[in-house]
Parts: sequence; structure tokens; C-alpha cells
Amino acid sequence: MGRIFFEKNTWFPKRRYFALPPGCVSNGLGGTKVDFSKRLGILYLGSVSYANAGFDHFLEFAEKNKEEYAFFVLSGDNRAAEMTKNKDHIIVDRVEHSKIAEYITENNIFLGFHSRPRNEYDDITFPIKALDFIGFHLPFVTDRHKPICELLGNEYELFTNISEFEETDKVIKEISNEDKYSKVTFLLEQVASRNSYIKRYESIF
Repeated sequence: MGRIFFEKNTWFPKRRYFALPPGCVSNGLGGTKVDFSKRLGILYLGSVSYANAGFDHFLEFAEKNKEEYAFFVLSGDNRAAEMTKNKDHIIVDRVEHSKIAEYITENNIFLGFHSRPRNEYDDITFPIKALDFIGFHLPFVTDRHKPICELLGNEYELFTNISEFEETDKVIKEISNEDKYSKVTFLLEQVASRNSYIKRYESIF
């Protein structure tokens, strides 16, 4: 971000800067297993009003797959209910952060939907929603944002073109079994552990 800032604002005197690595709170689901014999839930987390949130991609994907999955939106954004009006296949809720893991388990949610499309800004920052999903050890589909790719590595199986719904659905189906799903959740658990806030604090000070 510092590099881009100084490249875009050549009139501004250059100063020293350093990259602050990502940090996340590990809110792991405690080994709770998804019940693949029941209807699986997909979760959208966070703001819906931000122009680059990609919430329209989530709504369209939900419309196309409403017979197969249950869809949930957890958001403090007051427009969430308005934007999902007359969409009975989408449940909108607002819960405390400390209760999200419990909510995920109760609703058999097995996947997060990170719908934010790529742009220059998002390729130099760590999306908070992605870090939340990692903290919950909840697999999530996402575009190949550079910071997320660097964080999760090439072995992560849920990178996709989020606006290509057939591709995204294919990626989701490939991990919709206990063996492959466990592999992804284990990877996220390791990533969350390596990037905990306490480790970030220790590395800085």
C-alpha cells in the first residue's frame, strides 16, 4: 500500500514504510463436523452497501442455487434486509461476533462466500471478511486476490472467478464431502494459528 501511495502521489515526500502482516482471531469451530447428509448452508458476512462488496454476485448465485443450498447473510448493514426483500431463500441475521461460530454450527453452514471482486486496492490489502472466515476455519470461495493467495498458498482449493457461477459451483461441489472438506479446514486452522494477533504483536515488539 505504501509503494502504491508513493507511486500515485509523486508530489508527496517519500517516507519509510513497512508492511503490517495480517492478523486474525482464531474462533475455530471446535472440531464440529458438517453434516453432509443434510442441506448445506452458505454464508455471506459483512457489509452489503459498499460499492465493491460484490453482494450482487452473492444474490445471483443464491438465486441460481436456492434449491440446493441454504443461504445466510450476517450483516450489521441496515440495507441487508431491504436488498433481500422477497428472497425467501436467503435468511438475514445480525449476531454478536462471539456468537458467529455457534450460528455457523446451528445452521450447518459449510462455506463462506467472499464476493469482493479484484481491483488494485484489493490486491494490496487483506480483506477483513477473508480473515474472519480463516479465523472460523470456514472454507470460503474467493477470487484470486494477491494477498489471499500469498496467505493461503497454491494448495487452497477454493479460488475461483466469483462472477462465473458454474465455475464457482463446480469448485464448491468438489469439496462437498468429508474427506476433502477436512483437508481444507485443517489448512485454514494452520493459517489462523500462524497469523494470530498475539504472534503479530510479538513479531512487532
